[in-house]
Amino acid sequence: MLLDGVARVGRGAKNLSDSQWESRCCGDWTAADTARHLLALARAHHRWLDAAISGDNSLPDPAPVLDPDNEAAIRFLSEMSGPDAVAEFVRTAGRYANRVADYWDTPIGVPGGVVTVGQHCALIALEYHLHAWDLAQMNGDTRYEPPRVKQLLSAVGEAKAVQASSVDALKILTVTWVRHRYQAWRYLLSASGRKPSRHSKLSATIASVKQKVPTFGAQSRIPQTEPTQNEPHQAQDDSDPTPEQVIDLRGDGELPLPVTDRTGVTAD
Repeated sequence: MLLDGVARVGRGAKNLSDSQWESRCCGDWTAADTARHLLALARAHHRWLDAAISGDNSLPDPAPVLDPDNEAAIRFLSEMSGPDAVAEFVRTAGRYANRVADYWDTPIGVPGGVVTVGQHCALIALEYHLHAWDLAQMNGDTRYEPPRVKQLLSAVGEAKAVQASSVDALKILTVTWVRHRYQAWRYLLSASGRKPSRHSKLSATIASVKQKVPTFGAQSRIPQTEPTQNEPHQAQDDSDPTPEQVIDLRGDGELPLPVTDRTGVTAD
C-alpha cells in the first residue's frame, strides 16, 4: 500500500504541463511545491527510522511536517523543478518502503507521538495518496481512490488512537464504523480539509451503466429493481462528516477514526 502511494504520485505527475506545475494544487501550494514537500517528507522519514533503529524514539523536530516548517522545507528545495522533485521522491520513498519490513514493530518517534514503524507506514501511505489525489485533480481525474481504502482507514485509525490521549482514543475507537465504511475515501478526503466531488462516483457509475445497456429508442429505460422482503433497501448517508467527527489531519488535532482490529498496512 505504501509503494502504491509512491507509484501513484509518480503517475499523477507524469503528464503535467509546465503551466500546471506552477498552478495551485494543494491549498496555496503549486504542484511543484507539493512535489518538494513530498520529497522533504520522504527524506525526514529516513532520519526518523534511523533514530528508531538506534533506539531513539524521542519525538523529532516536527520539520518538515508542520507549518511554518513545511514552507521552510519547500524554500530549501526551491531550486529543484517539480519533475525532478517527484523523481527524487519516488526513489527516496521507494527505498524507505524497502527498509521497513525488518523494523515493522519497532517504536518510532514521529510528529504526533510514538507509534510502531508499521503504524507510521499507514500514516505515510495516507499522506502519499492524499497528494496523489491532489495531482490527479489537476489532470481531471475526479475518481481517484486508493486500493484497499477500508484497510487504510482502519490502520490510520489505529495509529491515531495510539497517539491520542486515553479519552481521545476512546472517542476514536467508538466512532460508528458503519457510517464510513462505504465511503472511507470520501471521509479521509474531508477529514484532511479537501473537498471531494459529491457526485463524481455516482456520475462514473451512471456512465458505466450507460455503456453496458443498449439504447432502443426514446422509450427505453434502465430496469429499476425493488428490494425484496429479504433484502430491504438501505439508504447510504453521503453527507460530509460533522465537525465533531472530523478533526484536521494536517496536525491540528487527532482524527476520530474507528478501529475494528489490527489489520496493518503492508509496504507493498
